[in-house]
Amino acid sequence: MKTPYINKCICGSGNTSLQCTGGSHYEQDYVMCLDCKKEGSGEFSIGDAIRAWNKLTDKYSENVNHQTI
Repeated sequence: MKTPYINKCICGSGNTSLQCTGGSHYEQDYVMCLDCKKEGSGEFSIGDAIRAWNKLTDKYSENVNHQTI
């Protein structure tokens, strides 16, 4: 299985965290930059949250600096 990577934030920070919010009916996972507090879109799985974050940051990054989780 391929290990997913998390792009650096558009602010240039690689200090990111996977977050989870829970409500009464569902939970959503998302990636958040711990430096500038930018958040990716809420998704229903960690893998989807990482893909959404990478899609958001791809347009600002050349994908040369990834963090492996």
